[in-house]
Amino acid sequence: MVFGKRKSQIELSMLTRFAMVFFIMSLAAIMLMFSSTEQKGLCKTQAQITASQIASSINQVLVSPAEDERKVIPLESALSIGQRDRARYTVKITERPATSTLTIGVESAEKDCTAYQSVGFDRSVILNFQGQAVLGEEFSNDPESLTTLVLSPTAPTGDRSRFLIVLKCNEKSFGGQKYLYLQDCTQDDPGSCLNFNFDVPDDELTQNCGFS
Repeated sequence: MVFGKRKSQIELSMLTRFAMVFFIMSLAAIMLMFSSTEQKGLCKTQAQITASQIASSINQVLVSPAEDERKVIPLESALSIGQRDRARYTVKITERPATSTLTIGVESAEKDCTAYQSVGFDRSVILNFQGQAVLGEEFSNDPESLTTLVLSPTAPTGDRSRFLIVLKCNEKSFGGQKYLYLQDCTQDDPGSCLNFNFDVPDDELTQNCGFS
């Protein structure tokens, strides 16, 4: 009788321990699931903020009453998705001539999160992309070739994108042509990138917008 009672106590103790281990494992799995969902939500939010900030800055230059305007947009080295976690990402700016819009896409490389914003511009504006990665893309539902400027703020090798330079200028003549330049700046000093330095007479920017 004593032996049977002790055996039952041992079995109950083992069952209790198994139940506790199962509970702890289930709780850990739930916590991991919530953590992953939270990270995806934070990543999505950060991507939306980044896309909105870039689109807003480009729009500010476009609608500014000044004929010549330059804006430097700093690019974060990674998207913050938690207290310590960060995600690599790319920024893709696509010109859509049919609708006279620029689409700004922020796409994470490690987390399932993307965000897009659009900016309209006048059809009379001539757009110029300047950077290391300019791609021509064909879409099945769009017969035209779409040009995309790809910025890589978290590039593991090579020159990473540190700033986006937005520069608007007019030809210095009555009714002169309007230009918008978007440059992928990989320099530590944005002053070394595209600016209103018209000292080089053969430079494209000098010819288009210089005072000569």
